[in-house]
Amino acid sequence: AHSTVVKVYTILKGVFKKAYKGKNPTENPMLIVDRPRPRKGELKKKQPEAYDAKEILYIRECLEKEPLVWKALIYFMSDSGLRRGECCALQWKNLDFKKNTANICGSLGYTADKGVFHDTPKPDKIWTIDVDPFVMDLLRQLRIEQFKQGVASPYVFTQHKSTEPIHPQSPTKYLKKLEKKYSIAH
Repeated sequence: AHSTVVKVYTILKGVFKKAYKGKNPTENPMLIVDRPRPRKGELKKKQPEAYDAKEILYIRECLEKEPLVWKALIYFMSDSGLRRGECCALQWKNLDFKKNTANICGSLGYTADKGVFHDTPKPDKIWTIDVDPFVMDLLRQLRIEQFKQGVASPYVFTQHKSTEPIHPQSPTKYLKKLEKKYSIAH
């Protein structure tokens, strides 16, 4: 693969640069080697960068037919621009319904070795974001629904009828199902 070829090129260039600085060879032989170009079959096609207004309206129509937890999560993700792990780690104590804000204090991650684990958010700091009042209302409704189901979890987005947070890979899987169910472009 092209990425492997580029990695080997980069490693060799670095090795010879170190050797050259150590005064072993008289010249870095990698200076005369061109960086490899991707083969025709390996060129990636550019994907669309965003949905247009018509597509967004259609997605919103589709979300109206979905369970509240997913509707609230997707609206929260799109409104905030947060990573999925940051959304999955969101706790009720971090929401201010009067100011329509959320404190982003953590992130959920997953590896096969560790399983689901709590981590710091990407910039390694806590920050506050403004949240659209409509989205905050959805979160209020979600809280009420959780109480009706007898779920008293510190997490906003939980597994079905559980106090456990939603798995950090679940939003991606759900979005793929949503795309397929409603014929939404990826």
